[in-house]
Amino acid sequence: MKNDISRSLVSLPYAPGCRFKPRTTGRITDSRRVYFYGGFVSLHIVLSGTGHISCNGKDYFLQRGDMFCLLPGIKVKYSGKDSSPWSFCWIDITGPDAEKLTEYAGFSKENIVRTKIPFKEMVIDKFLHFWLLAMKNDTLEGVFASLLLDLIAFLKTEQLSVRKDAASLVEEFMLLLSDSRNLELNINCIASTLQVERTTLFHACKKIKKLSPVKLLLEKKILFTKELLLKYPDTPLSLLAEKTPFHHEKYLIEAFRRECGITPAQYRKMKHTNS
Repeated sequence: MKNDISRSLVSLPYAPGCRFKPRTTGRITDSRRVYFYGGFVSLHIVLSGTGHISCNGKDYFLQRGDMFCLLPGIKVKYSGKDSSPWSFCWIDITGPDAEKLTEYAGFSKENIVRTKIPFKEMVIDKFLHFWLLAMKNDTLEGVFASLLLDLIAFLKTEQLSVRKDAASLVEEFMLLLSDSRNLELNINCIASTLQVERTTLFHACKKIKKLSPVKLLLEKKILFTKELLLKYPDTPLSLLAEKTPFHHEKYLIEAFRRECGITPAQYRKMKHTNS
C-alpha cells in the first residue's frame, strides 16, 4: 500500500501553521511538579540522567535519547531522579497544526512517550541542531519549518519503513514540489519525508526524469520565481526575493542567471516587451 506521509505533509500549511518557541535546557528534580497544558505542544528529548513521568494512569522511566511530548488538555507529572537528575531540552510549538505534526512523530494523548527509537544518537543530533538554531532567534521561519519537518519525518520513518518503486517515489517527490511552500526544504529533508535514502531518491529521479533531485528542485524554484516576477511586476527585486525560496536578492540573481542565462530584471523586461 502506498505510503501517504508526503501527501499528509503537503496538505499542511508549509510553516505548518506553527510558531516555534524554544526554551533552555532544564533540570527537574521536584517530584511534586504537575503540568496541565493549554493550546500548544512541547517536544522534549532527554540528554542525560534518568526521569520519571506519570500520565493517564501510566508510569514511564526515561533515559538519554527517549522523548516525550506534552499535549493540550492532559495532566502530566514528571521529575528527575534525585540520584541521577535528568537534563533535557524542549521546544514549544504553537499553531493550528502543531498537534497533528506530533501525531506523525508517533505521539498521542494516550501515549506521550517514545522510548523505543532506533538511532537515538542521530535523533538527539537532529533535535539539538534545531534547538540551538532556534535559540539564536534569528533564523528564518522557513528554516525552522524545514528542520522541524526533517525531525518529524525521521521519527515517522523509524516507525514505518516502506519500499517504493522508482516511479512511485518520483511521483511523490514531484507532488511534494508541486506545493510552493515546500520548495525551501533541502534534499535531505525531502528524502527523509519520503522515507528513503538520498541516494535512492537520486537514482529514481535520474531513471524516471533523467535529472537529479537537486536539479528538479531548482527548476521548480525558478518556475515559482518566474510566476512571482510576472505577478508583481512593480515590486522591487530586493523585496520580492523574500517571497521566493532563495530569500536573498543575491542568491536569487545568481541562481536565475545560471539557469536562465539572464537576470530576473531582464526576464521581467523581456516579458513586458513581448506582452
